[in-house]
Amino acid sequence: MMSIMTKSQLDSFYQFATEKLSGSDSGMSWSEMFDLWQLENPTPEEQSEILDALDESFDDIRSGRTRLADQSLQELRARHVEPSHS
Repeated sequence: MMSIMTKSQLDSFYQFATEKLSGSDSGMSWSEMFDLWQLENPTPEEQSEILDALDESFDDIRSGRTRLADQSLQELRARHVEPSHS
């Protein structure tokens, strides 16, 4: 969470909150609204981390270090879902 909010960020959040309150999302709490705003408005450091992760992912794809989604989901289920007892 950012420790200091600039005037530009405050203005951006105000506009975001005003739009949310006038729309169908008017039932959101301030905390939920702020969390959503932060997700949609990453800091320059967060943007850099995101771009680095994307670059790493593309390198993995180009190098063939990938797996089918079905295989990954099957492994996750095997690790995290208890087998049903019949």
